[in-house]
Amino acid sequence: MSNLALVTGATSGIGRAFAERLAGDGYDLVLVGRRRERLEEFAAAHTGVEVRSVAADLSTGEGIDTVARICAAEPLTLLVNNAGVAHYMPLADLPADLARELVGVKVLAPTLLTRAAVAGCRSAAGARSSTWPA
Repeated sequence: MSNLALVTGATSGIGRAFAERLAGDGYDLVLVGRRRERLEEFAAAHTGVEVRSVAADLSTGEGIDTVARICAAEPLTLLVNNAGVAHYMPLADLPADLARELVGVKVLAPTLLTRAAVAGCRSAAGARSSTWPA
């Protein structure tokens, strides 16, 4: 059984660094980001592992639901909740739509994705532990 990691925010910065490291360690990957072309570029450059690209915006309910379904269906070894968004301004000046975006990406998405991934991670861990030497 191969290790499978899902990484959000995988198109740049720390998320991309996680994806690079995990690919180098032999993990198969499900990479999530808003920019499909960047996801496809990563997959094309990493042919030694299986890389699946999921273009999704985790500031939307549709994006969260899409990725949560994948988290629930796959035996993930690792979930890296890395997607982020920043709006640098005083809270009193933050428009409601940007506040919703922040909460969606930084609170709602990680909570719902982790919730969806728990059962598969438990199954994957159980399958691995049954093959480990005592």
